[in-house]
Amino acid sequence: MQAAELNTNEDSTLYQYINTSSGSCYEWSIQHRGRCGTDTMALVIGPKQSYNPTKASRTSRDQFMQMVDWLKNNKHDSTSEKIKNQQSGDKPIECVVYSKKFASNGTFENASDRNFSLSQTDVFSEEWHIWIIKSDNREWHKYGKGSKTAESSDYYKYIVPEGSNQYLLLFHIREQMRRDSQHPIGIILLVICLTVLHSIYITLQKQL
Repeated sequence: MQAAELNTNEDSTLYQYINTSSGSCYEWSIQHRGRCGTDTMALVIGPKQSYNPTKASRTSRDQFMQMVDWLKNNKHDSTSEKIKNQQSGDKPIECVVYSKKFASNGTFENASDRNFSLSQTDVFSEEWHIWIIKSDNREWHKYGKGSKTAESSDYYKYIVPEGSNQYLLLFHIREQMRRDSQHPIGIILLVICLTVLHSIYITLQKQL
């Protein structure tokens, strides 16, 4: 059991590198609840980078925030419309995005106005599996294995690519409801379970 407090008044990212073995299959489940309204978060799983995800300033966006923003605003793909119409407790919206390798200060190698793609190439080489989750504060919402949205367990699985022995487990928190800089609000508690041959439990807690 691991715990971390996420107490912010801005969009935030919390991540952890986890050792694994290439080719192993993980199945995840998560419980999520909004704080004082509806909160949206993204669960992202992908390869360890040479540079950690970083915001150059408080008002800037780290690499994963940029990635989710791109998904939301990409009018050439149906995912943006699905995110727009997503309701609290709906089945998480899954998508796969390819990015350039990370660089320093929230940037990408050979950065341009196009840093993401829905297709993998030599330029967009980094594969990220993303699930967009939206939950209100009326109750705990369970997603993944054992949930009412688990129509197919394959939907909540991640297979570690061959040749990789570390991957990045990340939570990007978009706070839909906040007061001011002195009284931040957001997610109360988020619990995730990753199962392979054993389970890793991670608890993230946010307090007033």
